[in-house]
Amino acid sequence: MKKLNVGGITIIFSIFLIFSIGSYSILKSDLFNSKKVVIVGNNRITDDDILDKLEIRDDKNIFMYKISDMEEKIIKNPYIESIEIKRKLPDTFNISVKEKEVFGLLKYDDNYCYMDSNGEFIESIKDISEEENSVLVVDIKYDIIKGKLEFIDEESKKKLLYLIECIKDESLNKKIKKIDLTDEYLVKIQTIDDIEILLNKDNLGYDISRISSILVDLQSSNKKGGTLDLSKGTYAIYKS
Repeated sequence: MKKLNVGGITIIFSIFLIFSIGSYSILKSDLFNSKKVVIVGNNRITDDDILDKLEIRDDKNIFMYKISDMEEKIIKNPYIESIEIKRKLPDTFNISVKEKEVFGLLKYDDNYCYMDSNGEFIESIKDISEEENSVLVVDIKYDIIKGKLEFIDEESKKKLLYLIECIKDESLNKKIKKIDLTDEYLVKIQTIDDIEILLNKDNLGYDISRISSILVDLQSSNKKGGTLDLSKGTYAIYKS
């Protein structure tokens, strides 16, 4: 029978005891109480919105919080795409937020909802505030079912997503304030200079690629208002 290594067991027990006492001291020490929270990356979501959800107290040790639980509380917010929370010794939480890109505001009759750049539902709203003037408004028939955007038909959804992709590729989202997809054959676009652009739904990619240079020409000529018709074929027709 092998002899019991008493010395080895004593060393292991001593290390465990030191570790336990150290951990207990850290958890009970006021030095590590959460006194500061640094939040970066938030725009639509306020600091107070985040802090209210986390319920961080200045009399509670930062090691008494479970980071995964804290992140789960914030990620439930419809505007949040991702969040990372880290402890910074001795008393700070660093919170890094990435918000979803609000691409546009969908409108159908008197109903409105925010949509992200992937065409996914963010949030329904009742009234449009003045600050929403900077948000692209899309007229399209839709419904919200179990927190997801549902369109009247699959083709409408495909056209919308493809249009979003084309507009982003041509960096036109800052030049456009309204899109109307309710017509069966045409897409009607209103620019920030109040120019109405008419496109054929069957030729969106090519026509969107032409819009950027045409708008530059119209702007250099100080043209505002009027109609730019690209729905008739190869030629673009502008009427003031």
